[in-house]
Amino acid sequence: MKKPQKTKPDGQSETSEKPANKPANKKISKGQKTRQQLIEVAASLFQKQGFHATGIFDIAEAGNLPKGSIYYHFPGGKEEIGAAAVAFAGAQIAEALEELAGKAKDPADFVTKAASLLGDVLVESDFQGGCPVCLVALEVAGKVEPIRQSALEAYARWQMIIEKRLCLFGVEKKKAAAQAELAIAAIEGALILSQVQRSPAPLRRLARQLTLFLA
Repeated sequence: MKKPQKTKPDGQSETSEKPANKPANKKISKGQKTRQQLIEVAASLFQKQGFHATGIFDIAEAGNLPKGSIYYHFPGGKEEIGAAAVAFAGAQIAEALEELAGKAKDPADFVTKAASLLGDVLVESDFQGGCPVCLVALEVAGKVEPIRQSALEAYARWQMIIEKRLCLFGVEKKKAAAQAELAIAAIEGALILSQVQRSPAPLRRLARQLTLFLA
Protein backbone atom coordinates (compact mmCIF):
# COMPACT_ATOMS: atom_id res chain seq x y z
CA MET A 1 0.00 0.00 0.00
CA LYS A 2 1.55 3.25 -1.11
CA LYS A 3 1.49 6.11 1.37
CA PRO A 4 1.17 9.76 0.35
CA GLN A 5 4.64 10.85 -0.67
CA LYS A 6 6.52 12.95 1.84
CA THR A 7 9.29 15.41 1.05
CA LYS A 8 12.68 15.81 2.64
CA PRO A 9 13.90 19.36 3.41
CA ASP A 10 16.05 19.30 0.28
CA GLY A 11 13.00 18.58 -1.84
CA GLN A 12 13.90 14.99 -2.66
CA SER A 13 11.22 12.34 -2.35
CA GLU A 14 11.48 9.87 0.52
CA THR A 15 9.33 7.23 -1.12
CA SER A 16 11.20 6.66 -4.37
CA GLU A 17 14.72 5.31 -4.33
CA LYS A 18 15.18 5.51 -8.11
CA PRO A 19 13.60 7.88 -10.58
CA ALA A 20 10.95 6.23 -12.73
CA ASN A 21 11.97 5.59 -16.32
CA LYS A 22 10.17 8.00 -18.61
CA PRO A 23 9.70 7.77 -22.37
CA ALA A 24 12.12 9.94 -24.36
CA ASN A 25 9.30 12.20 -25.52
CA LYS A 26 8.18 12.75 -21.93
CA LYS A 27 11.37 14.35 -20.65
CA ILE A 28 10.88 16.97 -17.96
CA SER A 29 12.77 20.22 -18.42
CA LYS A 30 15.01 21.66 -15.72
CA GLY A 31 12.48 24.42 -15.19
CA GLN A 32 9.65 21.92 -14.70
CA LYS A 33 11.76 19.96 -12.22
CA THR A 34 12.50 23.12 -10.25
CA ARG A 35 8.83 24.09 -10.23
CA GLN A 36 7.79 20.65 -9.01
CA GLN A 37 10.51 20.69 -6.36
CA LEU A 38 9.23 24.02 -5.06
CA ILE A 39 5.67 22.67 -4.89
CA GLU A 40 6.72 19.55 -2.97
CA VAL A 41 8.88 21.50 -0.53
CA ALA A 42 6.11 24.05 0.03
CA ALA A 43 3.54 21.30 0.61
CA SER A 44 5.80 19.67 3.21
CA LEU A 45 6.46 22.94 5.05
CA PHE A 46 2.80 24.00 5.02
CA GLN A 47 1.88 20.60 6.43
CA LYS A 48 4.41 20.82 9.25
CA GLN A 49 4.30 24.48 10.24
CA GLY A 50 1.29 26.05 8.55
CA PHE A 51 0.79 28.50 5.70
CA HIS A 52 1.26 31.76 7.58
CA ALA A 53 4.33 30.52 9.45
CA THR A 54 6.07 29.56 6.20
CA GLY A 55 7.76 32.33 4.26
CA ILE A 56 8.98 32.44 0.68
CA PHE A 57 12.56 32.39 1.95
CA ASP A 58 11.80 29.24 3.99
CA ILE A 59 10.60 27.42 0.87
CA ALA A 60 13.61 28.49 -1.20
CA GLU A 61 16.06 27.63 1.57
CA ALA A 62 14.51 24.19 2.22
CA GLY A 63 14.70 23.43 -1.50
CA ASN A 64 18.27 24.76 -1.82
CA LEU A 65 17.06 27.19 -4.46
CA PRO A 66 17.40 30.96 -4.93
CA LYS A 67 14.48 33.01 -3.64
CA GLY A 68 13.96 34.48 -7.10
CA SER A 69 13.15 31.05 -8.49
CA ILE A 70 9.85 31.10 -6.62
CA TYR A 71 8.73 34.36 -8.19
CA TYR A 72 9.96 33.15 -11.58
CA HIS A 73 7.81 30.01 -11.45
CA PHE A 74 5.05 31.51 -9.29
CA PRO A 75 4.59 35.22 -10.13
CA GLY A 76 1.66 35.29 -7.71
CA GLY A 77 4.01 34.54 -4.83
CA LYS A 78 3.04 32.48 -1.81
CA GLU A 79 -0.66 32.39 -2.64
CA GLU A 80 0.03 30.87 -6.05
CA ILE A 81 2.49 28.29 -4.74
CA GLY A 82 0.04 27.60 -1.90
CA ALA A 83 -2.70 26.70 -4.37
CA ALA A 84 -0.28 24.46 -6.28
CA ALA A 85 0.89 22.77 -3.05
CA VAL A 86 -2.69 22.05 -1.96
CA ALA A 87 -3.46 20.57 -5.39
CA PHE A 88 -0.32 18.42 -5.19
CA ALA A 89 -1.13 17.16 -1.69
CA GLY A 90 -4.74 16.50 -2.68
CA ALA A 91 -3.60 14.45 -5.67
CA GLN A 92 -1.27 12.35 -3.49
CA ILE A 93 -4.06 11.49 -1.07
CA ALA A 94 -6.39 10.74 -3.97
CA GLU A 95 -3.81 8.27 -5.37
CA ALA A 96 -3.59 6.54 -2.00
CA LEU A 97 -7.39 6.34 -1.76
CA GLU A 98 -7.60 4.92 -5.29
CA GLU A 99 -5.13 2.21 -4.38
CA LEU A 100 -7.01 1.36 -1.18
CA ALA A 101 -10.33 1.35 -3.01
CA GLY A 102 -9.00 -1.11 -5.56
CA LYS A 103 -7.92 -3.55 -2.86
CA ALA A 104 -10.83 -3.17 -0.43
CA LYS A 105 -13.10 -6.18 0.08
CA ASP A 106 -16.06 -4.17 1.37
CA PRO A 107 -16.87 -0.67 2.76
CA ALA A 108 -15.66 -1.62 6.24
CA ASP A 109 -12.33 -2.84 4.89
CA PHE A 110 -11.96 0.36 2.85
CA VAL A 111 -12.46 2.82 5.74
CA THR A 112 -10.37 0.71 8.12
CA LYS A 113 -7.43 0.71 5.70
CA ALA A 114 -7.84 4.46 5.04
CA ALA A 115 -7.81 5.28 8.76
CA SER A 116 -4.79 3.03 9.27
CA LEU A 117 -2.90 4.72 6.44
CA LEU A 118 -3.56 8.22 7.79
CA GLY A 119 -2.72 7.12 11.31
CA ASP A 120 0.62 5.69 10.16
CA VAL A 121 1.51 8.90 8.31
CA LEU A 122 0.65 10.95 11.40
CA VAL A 123 2.76 8.79 13.72
CA GLU A 124 5.73 8.84 11.33
CA SER A 125 5.63 12.65 11.30
CA ASP A 126 5.66 12.71 15.14
CA PHE A 127 2.10 14.08 14.95
CA GLN A 128 3.19 17.18 13.07
CA GLY A 129 1.91 16.19 9.63
CA GLY A 130 -1.86 16.42 9.67
CA CYS A 131 -3.93 16.66 6.50
CA PRO A 132 -2.05 19.14 4.27
CA VAL A 133 -5.23 20.21 2.51
CA CYS A 134 -7.21 20.76 5.69
CA LEU A 135 -4.42 22.69 7.44
CA VAL A 136 -3.96 25.24 4.67
CA ALA A 137 -7.70 25.47 3.95
CA LEU A 138 -8.47 26.29 7.59
CA GLU A 139 -5.91 29.10 7.55
CA VAL A 140 -6.60 30.86 4.29
CA ALA A 141 -9.27 29.26 2.10
CA GLY A 142 -11.80 31.88 3.17
CA LYS A 143 -9.48 34.68 2.04
CA VAL A 144 -7.50 33.29 -0.89
CA GLU A 145 -9.68 32.11 -3.76
CA PRO A 146 -7.06 30.02 -5.64
CA ILE A 147 -6.31 28.04 -2.48
CA ARG A 148 -10.01 27.62 -1.74
CA GLN A 149 -10.52 26.30 -5.26
CA SER A 150 -7.64 23.81 -4.96
CA ALA A 151 -9.01 22.54 -1.65
CA LEU A 152 -12.53 22.31 -3.08
CA GLU A 153 -11.30 20.21 -6.00
CA ALA A 154 -9.24 17.96 -3.71
CA TYR A 155 -12.17 17.20 -1.43
CA ALA A 156 -14.50 16.65 -4.39
CA ARG A 157 -12.05 14.15 -5.89
CA TRP A 158 -11.71 12.24 -2.61
CA GLN A 159 -15.46 12.14 -2.18
CA MET A 160 -15.94 10.84 -5.70
CA ILE A 161 -13.41 8.03 -5.14
CA ILE A 162 -15.21 6.89 -1.99
CA GLU A 163 -18.65 7.33 -3.57
CA LYS A 164 -17.75 5.23 -6.62
CA ARG A 165 -16.34 2.47 -4.48
CA LEU A 166 -19.45 2.40 -2.28
CA CYS A 167 -21.61 2.19 -5.41
CA LEU A 168 -19.57 -0.80 -6.58
CA PHE A 169 -20.28 -2.39 -3.21
CA GLY A 170 -23.99 -2.01 -3.94
CA VAL A 171 -24.81 1.25 -2.16
CA GLU A 172 -27.40 3.43 -3.93
CA LYS A 173 -25.75 6.47 -5.57
CA LYS A 174 -27.47 9.20 -3.55
CA LYS A 175 -26.79 7.40 -0.29
CA ALA A 176 -23.19 6.70 -1.34
CA ALA A 177 -22.61 10.42 -1.99
CA ALA A 178 -23.92 11.35 1.45
CA GLN A 179 -21.89 8.63 3.16
CA ALA A 180 -18.73 9.63 1.31
CA GLU A 181 -19.11 13.27 2.35
CA LEU A 182 -19.71 12.27 5.97
CA ALA A 183 -16.70 9.93 5.92
CA ILE A 184 -14.38 12.71 4.71
CA ALA A 185 -15.68 15.20 7.27
CA ALA A 186 -15.35 12.66 10.07
CA ILE A 187 -11.84 11.57 9.06
CA GLU A 188 -10.62 15.17 8.90
CA GLY A 189 -11.99 15.76 12.39
CA ALA A 190 -10.41 12.55 13.70
CA LEU A 191 -7.06 13.61 12.23
CA ILE A 192 -7.17 16.80 14.30
CA LEU A 193 -8.11 14.87 17.44
CA SER A 194 -5.28 12.42 16.79
CA GLN A 195 -2.82 15.28 16.46
CA VAL A 196 -4.00 16.92 19.66
CA GLN A 197 -3.95 13.62 21.57
CA ARG A 198 -0.70 12.54 19.90
CA SER A 199 -2.29 9.17 19.25
CA PRO A 200 -3.86 7.44 16.22
CA ALA A 201 -6.58 6.10 18.53
CA PRO A 202 -9.27 8.65 17.45
CA LEU A 203 -8.78 7.58 13.83
CA ARG A 204 -9.06 3.93 14.74
CA ARG A 205 -12.19 4.52 16.84
CA LEU A 206 -13.71 6.47 13.95
CA ALA A 207 -12.95 3.60 11.57
CA ARG A 208 -14.98 1.28 13.81
CA GLN A 209 -17.89 3.74 13.90
CA LEU A 210 -17.81 4.22 10.13
CA THR A 211 -17.74 0.46 9.70
CA LEU A 212 -21.05 0.25 11.57
CA PHE A 213 -22.46 3.23 9.68
CA LEU A 214 -21.54 1.84 6.27
CA ALA A 215 -22.70 -1.69 7.02
